[in-house]
Amino acid sequence: MRVKRPWGWYEELASGSGYKVKVLLVRAGCQLSLQRHRHRSESWTVVAGDGRLFCDDKWYKAIPGLMLSIPCGSVHRATGGKKDLIISEVQHGDYLEEDDIERLEDDYGRSSDKQRRKLVKIARKAQECVSREEAQKLLRKARKIFKKLNKRG
Repeated sequence: MRVKRPWGWYEELASGSGYKVKVLLVRAGCQLSLQRHRHRSESWTVVAGDGRLFCDDKWYKAIPGLMLSIPCGSVHRATGGKKDLIISEVQHGDYLEEDDIERLEDDYGRSSDKQRRKLVKIARKAQECVSREEAQKLLRKARKIFKKLNKRG
């Protein structure tokens, strides 16, 4: 199933115990968030198009056939060039879900810090709640934020 994102889309092709395989299309002139993962490493192979790949303070020219290994915890990003950039992504790790993305910078307002501040504010309000109804209302609000984060990915 194709999952749309502000920068393009991705499709999950296969998954199993400890691995997941995806294809990503990064639209020309768009880029993924500057991000890292706590529970997985990734291997990217440029399939088609052009652009740039970033990993741990180094930029690479994205040309078909380029392979890049991204260790767990490494800061990375992909940027589409004059053409759409198509990447094959293989993830390895003990947790391979979309919420293992720590966004350090994001062109589309999905920065992790912004969402954390909202959730901290909700948690503080919840501590001040007098009634169970108020606390449940805040919990529903927090769940909506988490859903938005997962949809925007």
